[in-house]
Amino acid sequence: MVINKVDLLAATDFDYAAAERDIRKINPSAPLFPMSCRSGRGLDPWLDWLAARRKDHALT
Repeated sequence: MVINKVDLLAATDFDYAAAERDIRKINPSAPLFPMSCRSGRGLDPWLDWLAARRKDHALT
């Protein structure tokens, strides 16, 4: 799950820890990617995950 705009968390009342707990209750193994597209923070792990999934599902 991508959670974007983490660079703005300090300016909001969004409770990231509560959101993560709720996500883990629903799916404990769900990949979680906090990121900021503005700063680029967190993009590499998500892009690596996408590339691996693409490789796993590549047609031959």
